[in-house]
Amino acid sequence: MTSPATQPHEPDRSPVAILFGKVYVCHVARAQAAARALAATGRQVLALETTRSNDAWWPPSGRCDGLIRRSLFQETSYSQLTNVHICRRTVEALEEFQPGAVVVLGWAFPESLEALRWCRLNNRAAVIVSESKADDSPRHRLSETIKRRIIALADSMLVGGQPHRDYAIELGMSPDRVFLGCDVVDNDYFRAATDAVRANPGAMNRRAMGLPDGPFWLSSNRFIPRKNLPALLDAYAHYRQAVGADAWALALLGDGEQRPLLDAKIHQEKIDGVWLPGYRPIDQLPNYYGLAEAFIHPALNEQWGLVVNEAMASGLPVLVSRTVGCRYDLVEDGENGFLFDPTSTDEIAGAMVRYHRLSESQRRRQAQASRRIIAEWPADRFGQGLLQAVDAGLRHSRQRRRRSLSDRISLLGVRWLARRIRFSEQSFGPPTRQPGDT
Repeated sequence: MTSPATQPHEPDRSPVAILFGKVYVCHVARAQAAARALAATGRQVLALETTRSNDAWWPPSGRCDGLIRRSLFQETSYSQLTNVHICRRTVEALEEFQPGAVVVLGWAFPESLEALRWCRLNNRAAVIVSESKADDSPRHRLSETIKRRIIALADSMLVGGQPHRDYAIELGMSPDRVFLGCDVVDNDYFRAATDAVRANPGAMNRRAMGLPDGPFWLSSNRFIPRKNLPALLDAYAHYRQAVGADAWALALLGDGEQRPLLDAKIHQEKIDGVWLPGYRPIDQLPNYYGLAEAFIHPALNEQWGLVVNEAMASGLPVLVSRTVGCRYDLVEDGENGFLFDPTSTDEIAGAMVRYHRLSESQRRRQAQASRRIIAEWPADRFGQGLLQAVDAGLRHSRQRRRRSLSDRISLLGVRWLARRIRFSEQSFGPPTRQPGDT
């Protein structure tokens, strides 16, 4: 007879909560993918957002089985909330819903820390979703020690790609409990919408869209320093000199604090061919992707770079900085675009010239390669990766030993951090989804 200690556990059918500080369109696609994956195992998903997002982003009631949406605060912006209020409401919602596993986005927000603490105190599985990689920013011994303590409270992780997995393991997570797939977009949406644009490009009013009549490069960003747009302008000027009259225009989609600086640079240095269409919401983005020749992302530092997913799903070759996190998994140099050093104007310009001089058939093959590669990263990859992380987390949580003194100290530290760390609403991105948010 099998002893109780060695009997297999019954499949876990308890619900799963996913905590969002603030929801954007890409999060909705991921929540739906998670609900589809977990519904196949008989589990519901609670999408728990701290502040209420745009109702239009979410499916009508009944359109996505197994997905429950709950907002902790209905009419209040994140910046108006105190950490104590966020922590209290988070615990209340978890106590009401009683999930078997809780998924938190990152480890630096009060709701994430409070949920990790709740999981350990209530013997529930905790899953951290992380986009961090080792070279995001200078690392310091104290902060890395704190991260290790926090990650030790989690049972598994879902991360972006290979460099993010390496960093999670470096911080102490067991390799067999780290899974890939958190950085995805709705590929089907971008494919279908851009194909429709290309089928009838004459229907697009380019001037009303702020675009030139001829071919153009596209870049989509918030206009902030780490996006490296002044260097892109310098490289574009060099590119124009290299290819002469055949040079394509450059469309910089987005807005932000560096807009006056970019306007002044274009004017003072007389850089011809640059178009600034401004911010465009997600329902208009396929119009720009569908008309562009290629996409360029010159960021100095980017944990992932979801705009690259969007561009590839739209069938564009991509020229991407070597410091952008997604390039390890999504960009094959010379196959679906080119890589460059973002600190070298010559390398950026060289990549542009190199792509420009490809034949039509070579460009077409690169566009096809983009869609082939991104097909391995659909929205459902998030759902499947999360399902793996949740199941691994549940197994690990059952094997936990009684809380040690070290665990108790960590829980006290997390409680202290959850009530004192303070990020502005901008930590989640701009008030509405901007091109270039990752």
